[in-house]
Amino acid sequence: MKKYFYLIVSITLLLAFTSCGKKGDDKPEYVRPDIFEGYDDSTLILKADGSITEIAMQDYNGSDVDTTGLKSYVESEIKNANSKLGSENIAMTDYFDDSGVIKAAIHYTDINSYNYFNGSDYEMSGFDPEKCDIAVPIDGIFDASVTDATSGDAETEIVEATFTDASDKSVKRSSEISRSYMMLILDDKVDVTFEDGKVLYYNSKVSKGKGDNNVKCSGEGKAVIVFEFSYAY
Repeated sequence: MKKYFYLIVSITLLLAFTSCGKKGDDKPEYVRPDIFEGYDDSTLILKADGSITEIAMQDYNGSDVDTTGLKSYVESEIKNANSKLGSENIAMTDYFDDSGVIKAAIHYTDINSYNYFNGSDYEMSGFDPEKCDIAVPIDGIFDASVTDATSGDAETEIVEATFTDASDKSVKRSSEISRSYMMLILDDKVDVTFEDGKVLYYNSKVSKGKGDNNVKCSGEGKAVIVFEFSYAY
């Protein structure tokens, strides 16, 4: 009797383990990744291949804007832009209405596509001190760290721009920065993240962000960011 008892227990345990194994083999439920996670403000993500992903966020709560057809409108504008550009350079990769806060992720193959779609004139190129230096009135009081170029009929002189070193907060003149680095020039209030990159220097219209690859542009003048990518060969 004991022999049969042990046999029944063994079979029961075998079936139990087999059943557990089958449950473990079941594929976990797919959870869609949230591309907006970790972003609190509108952000431009620049990649080493020259492409840009724009994380756009706008709170329409309390406004008169009807956001019902906003997604369709943006998709239509992207389609028109691609048609005029002659290629699929722009694509909306995600869109979400978070209780009146509209979040959209738009991918651009290059900065020219971004400028065309947004009517902007951002510039990304090798570092050029002459594009950063500032024209100021002669005999005027001037601080190169906080003043932008001055236009008008007054006689001016070129003053060397200054930058904050992202590593130690020291001040560097434009002539002290290597031309081997990259620079981004823009004039909007937006965060900028350099994917697989690092911020090296920035002017007074920019402040340090969350990490070594992120900055915040004030939108109060021409922001200049000097950076480099970590290219994998």
